[in-house]
Amino acid sequence: MGKRKMHQNFNRPIHLWSCDQTGMPMPTPICTMPKWHKTVPTEEEDEAAEEEDEVAPEYFFTLDRDTSCLASSEKDRLTKSGSFCNWEMVMLHAYLQYQNGIHSCDTLARVRAFVAERTGIDMDMTEEISKMICPSLLNHFKNGSLDFEEYQDLCEKVFALDEVRVVVIPCKEGDAVYEKDVAMTGFAEAIEEDIRERARTRGEAFGENSQMRAMEVEGRVRLSKERGITAHYLGDTRLVGDDKLSKNRVKPGFKLPPKNRFASQHLKSTVYGDCYLFLHSKEDSLRYGPNGRMRPINYSVGQYEAVFVRPKKKAFEPTETVFSTETFAKARVAMKGAASALEASLSSSAQKPGAVAKLAKAAPLSGRELARKHRPPQLSAKELAEQCAAEVEKPRWASQQPPPVHRQKASRP
Repeated sequence: MGKRKMHQNFNRPIHLWSCDQTGMPMPTPICTMPKWHKTVPTEEEDEAAEEEDEVAPEYFFTLDRDTSCLASSEKDRLTKSGSFCNWEMVMLHAYLQYQNGIHSCDTLARVRAFVAERTGIDMDMTEEISKMICPSLLNHFKNGSLDFEEYQDLCEKVFALDEVRVVVIPCKEGDAVYEKDVAMTGFAEAIEEDIRERARTRGEAFGENSQMRAMEVEGRVRLSKERGITAHYLGDTRLVGDDKLSKNRVKPGFKLPPKNRFASQHLKSTVYGDCYLFLHSKEDSLRYGPNGRMRPINYSVGQYEAVFVRPKKKAFEPTETVFSTETFAKARVAMKGAASALEASLSSSAQKPGAVAKLAKAAPLSGRELARKHRPPQLSAKELAEQCAAEVEKPRWASQQPPPVHRQKASRP
């Protein structure tokens, strides 16, 4: 439906966009439909394409906003068109165009991969799901009964995860980071129960006043701008003061959990006990605003290490051409002997500098030759006259201007 303008007669008119599927007004084109335009290949690229065997295109999901999501045509130019209130509407619009014969199956797969890069969820749109989130259910359409908030809840439930995989950083030194599936219903309560249960097995316990805390991990350069990580841990009040320590007593026979060294480094704050890292997306949405929608995404240990662990330097692997210490010592003696022999052969016909200087004596020059060699340049008569005229000083009055003359009109008697 595109861009619209309201109050055109005023100095500052209002610009708004309408969602191409729902017709909802938006301040900006929040989500857009991707389009790829093929570039004209060169003759060399055509020849290379003919030589290669035809392979089916492979779709891969990356976190780079500037790259295309098709591996087979990396040089295609990516453009964006349309305006939509969320990414579910983008996928629904592409599916409806595929049903009407406007888009091919390959184009639908590329849009699906593009949306998966942004949201982290593979939205497999089907006929049943398209009817479930049909925009005609909105109350501003005929026979519609849902307002926008209810319709947005319906869109979020369609592709929602029942369980999400999180990464657990144990507080015990030496334990490795591991993955764990947590149910989305009662997410915080399930994490709190698991943290207390693991502490109980180690003979530890949190205080009575400890509560669950959630903190956003910031300052990670290797983390995509479209992703966010939230750390969930059980906060302790032991650092508040001595008066709080008495109120936060633990059960007899138990001790307080130790400090989680790695989680404290990641969050730049003191964390006790196990820490759970939750990966989510940062999506633009009409309901939540720019980067306001946080969609849960499955997190793996490999993704955690790519962001938080520094890559180790590759160990040096000697090849066959590398010399050992004994081989290099022998080669060095041989190279020194070869260099000395080459230097001796080149300097065999050399002479002393004194002998060469004695042989290269030149005859003395006569006075006429010296005068001809050092004679000043001859000037013509015209050049000589100009040089003399320039050297003559001009009188001071020649550079001064005469005083102005004031004429007075004669007055009549």
